[in-house]
Amino acid sequence: MTQTIPPGVDGEQLHAARRQRRLSIPQLAEAAKRSQWHLYKVERSVRAFTWPVYVDVCRALDIPVGAELTYEGPRRFGDPRESVDDTAPTVTNRDPECKT
Repeated sequence: MTQTIPPGVDGEQLHAARRQRRLSIPQLAEAAKRSQWHLYKVERSVRAFTWPVYVDVCRALDIPVGAELTYEGPRRFGDPRESVDDTAPTVTNRDPECKT
């Protein structure tokens, strides 16, 4: 296996993956055995996202090493929750007599 972070994997993707799993930075840091301040800086692109940090984050998020952080596979911390369907139609009241 090559020790190169996949293209497109960056701090912004790390932030999105962490939020998608409803984890705080301290929770992810504990699971990845990394400093929460280091992960905070990686998310904000203040520090580089290095291979060792990427591997630890992948393991903590149950994402295969070598994959993007948007992987939708099994989640170690995920409890069964319904996913939000942004494509679902919204219901609005079309009655002109209704004052709501």
